[in-house]
Amino acid sequence: MNVEQIAAAAGLSRVAIYGYFPSKQEIYFAILCADADQLVEGFRAAYRPERGLDANLTRLAAAYVKFLSSHPEYFRRFSWFYLPGREQRLSPRHGRTIGRRFAAARGIIEDCLSNAVARGEIPAQDCGLAAAAIYAQWLGLAYLRVASDSASGRIPMDHRRISACAMQLLRGGLRTPGGGGKPAGSRTRRRAATM
Repeated sequence: MNVEQIAAAAGLSRVAIYGYFPSKQEIYFAILCADADQLVEGFRAAYRPERGLDANLTRLAAAYVKFLSSHPEYFRRFSWFYLPGREQRLSPRHGRTIGRRFAAARGIIEDCLSNAVARGEIPAQDCGLAAAAIYAQWLGLAYLRVASDSASGRIPMDHRRISACAMQLLRGGLRTPGGGGKPAGSRTRRRAATM
């Protein structure tokens, strides 16, 4: 995507677009922020704290699939942390801003998991770590789908299968590194039970 294409999509001339943005990097950054905000808002709209974990993960996965299906460019030409062409990274300031938006998306998943732990739906665990694992799992599955179906130009993902994969991970609890294969939080529960 070049500046002319961006300007045309916005109904502006190339000269006019630079009246709004001082550089090509700032134009690209504004697009990334708008897209990241769309992802976060999709997660916020999907999450219902009063519902159970299965229903919420299914809704969150559906929001993720909807976003990725409408933005396949992130698997082909765009990157969240590199300029188009992937030869130059975004500035550290821009990278931190995008990182905060992704942290907000993972935070919604973390809230969902924390509520599920509090309700006894899943074992006690590090919900921040579990949210990062689920988010990474969903992204990885999306990349695999795009790689296997790159000729079609669309991302045919089944959000129910994606959320089922996440649920398999959560049902047994995340394993802590060097923790002897025990779910995170299991020692805390055992200690509390003996007190």
